[in-house]
Amino acid sequence: MRALILLFLFVSPVLAEQFSAQNFGIIGTKRTLVDAWFFNEGKQTATRGVRGAGDLLSGPVWITGYHGPGLNFLATNSRVELQNESAFDFITQTSTWTLIIVYKADNPPNGIIFSKTNTFSAVGFYMQGTAAAADDMAINFNVSGVKKIYTPPLTKAQSAGKNWRVFIFDYCSRSNKPEVDDVIFSIDGVIFTDTNDGTIAGSIANNNLAVISGWDAGTSTPINWRMDMVALLRGDGRGPLTTPELKLIVDRVLGR
Repeated sequence: MRALILLFLFVSPVLAEQFSAQNFGIIGTKRTLVDAWFFNEGKQTATRGVRGAGDLLSGPVWITGYHGPGLNFLATNSRVELQNESAFDFITQTSTWTLIIVYKADNPPNGIIFSKTNTFSAVGFYMQGTAAAADDMAINFNVSGVKKIYTPPLTKAQSAGKNWRVFIFDYCSRSNKPEVDDVIFSIDGVIFTDTNDGTIAGSIANNNLAVISGWDAGTSTPINWRMDMVALLRGDGRGPLTTPELKLIVDRVLGR
């Protein structure tokens, strides 16, 4: 009965079933759903996730997405601020978590994709597109001004294109041997292995809101992506995702 109700709540039955009808969706018990946002409202100034809400600020534009409505984050400072910041405190250097985004980009990423900090120097984390850099995506942890940065050998052409694509970032800490943390950047199921820049430990919990595309202070360039959905899952030490699991996520998210 619950599954039937949820199918009516979202435009996409595939996404509703995979992310909402059970706590362990999309790839089974290896990952637990934290929240997922489908951007299916189409005309509101807020968006509902499976478990929480987010406020649309500084002009993200409603567009036609892959599964229904989506959001365009081209406008300066455009972002979705997720209201329960403490729900994301589990994202540390010693946790296991996965970020999934269905996106379309005419150009390589430039700006913030997902963050929980309000400045580049603040304690927290951010996923960044850096189109002017040699590597054009990076995940950044910051503990007391000391950064831990992962970047994949990903060319600009591999991150953009005319079609809707599935971006997956999977972080699996090896806390006893942090120099061999499993960090995966994947687009459409193809893995781009990271380069590991340094090892640090500590909490990145703070009181800043988690944000899709930008900072909670609204002072950062948003990612130049159109997004159809964003999902965050946690692994609690269950190990990294495998190539077959990544491809399974892509197929299920795209309804193939």
